[in-house]
Amino acid sequence: MLNKGIGRTFYRTPTFAEFPKSEYEARVKKAYDLMKAEEIDALLLWDEENIRYFTGFNSTHWRSKSIQPAVAILVQGQAPVLVVPEFFRGVSEATTYVDDIRGQERFDHIPNLRALPREVAAVLSEMSCATKRIGIEDGDVANMYIPRPVRDIDTLRAALPKATFVGAAHIIWACRVIKSDLEVDAIRRAWALTAEAFAEFVERFELGMSEREAGALLYAAIVRRGLTMGGMYFVGDPSRYPMIDSHPSFEGVPMRRGSHVVVECGGVYKGYHGSVGRCLEIGPISDEKLEFIEAVEAGQDGALASLRHGVKAQDVIAAAAAALAKKGFKPTGFVGHSIGLTGHEPPDLTDTQTMLVQKGMVLAVEVWIYEITGFTRGGRLTAEASASRKNLGQFGMEEVVLVTDDGYEMLPAFPREIRMIPRSLGNA
Repeated sequence: MLNKGIGRTFYRTPTFAEFPKSEYEARVKKAYDLMKAEEIDALLLWDEENIRYFTGFNSTHWRSKSIQPAVAILVQGQAPVLVVPEFFRGVSEATTYVDDIRGQERFDHIPNLRALPREVAAVLSEMSCATKRIGIEDGDVANMYIPRPVRDIDTLRAALPKATFVGAAHIIWACRVIKSDLEVDAIRRAWALTAEAFAEFVERFELGMSEREAGALLYAAIVRRGLTMGGMYFVGDPSRYPMIDSHPSFEGVPMRRGSHVVVECGGVYKGYHGSVGRCLEIGPISDEKLEFIEAVEAGQDGALASLRHGVKAQDVIAAAAAALAKKGFKPTGFVGHSIGLTGHEPPDLTDTQTMLVQKGMVLAVEVWIYEITGFTRGGRLTAEASASRKNLGQFGMEEVVLVTDDGYEMLPAFPREIRMIPRSLGNA
């Protein structure tokens, strides 16, 4: 059984909330309005970012597989409910404006964890939703899903046999894709501090460092600025070029002159992601590599020039492709994505995306060309299949923009004209 009616025990108001009550109320109201339009009576949330967005609840325990830190329930015409382990009552009261907090005792007991779906179902029944339409985290938009074992989902559905469960991913994303002013400010700060940390890394990098040492230098620079780490991709040696999206965690990988360093690193501020996506040469830069670098920059400029409210993702792809073609390179079919509480959010800027670019979206615009053994994307237009399978590396960069009515606002970024490390080598 869940503890009910305890009231606020530790904090009368959410002293450590990441956003004001007006923001909370606006987010919940938008969800209710969209639910009403589609005749959905309740919205049931298990995902970390969705719960953080709608309630403010935030805990480090989401990484643990042993418990479910929170479940949020939004029902038309009623105040939201938060179901948490009783252990997290203080966290809930400190970070959320939800007053109806139901605590589960002995939450770390496996039988109690398995019983949680039945207890959530009981709350939904109490809120008169046992025979209603319940929206769940399911749908094709960004492949949203309930992050629980299948048997827990089966238990929930079995406990509410007369309810109708419907996918509500599109409703959740309709709330989240357009960023509020507060969200934009958080993203702007995350990107500014991440760019500042990356600048420190560039200044302090020394020849002779291993990938692991260089990665640790960048990681420390990010954390020192009060950000939490949102992920890092770091490749700096030709033997590792085919290892897409991997950490600098391998021992003894050197960083030498002529290496092509590919970095994507992200710092997180109040849950919102910043990033720096850059390629740096441990100089000098060869003429062949310079052609790739300049093609990437042209492709990104083409994509940026096409951005505005109402544009189709396919049109952004086409603009980037035209710019790449002028440099003699093939289109890549992908030039970015939205960003927010997660590093990748809809819409993806791909040639199959149907969601329109809209004012208020924050987009990471990135163009990448891969020239690595066994994997070529966006290579030269005139290259034969055998000639394109080289091992030059990955070339690309990422910028973030806020979409406006007639274009975009560029958010803080690391200067793209800096192309080489160490800094003593100068720039190309």
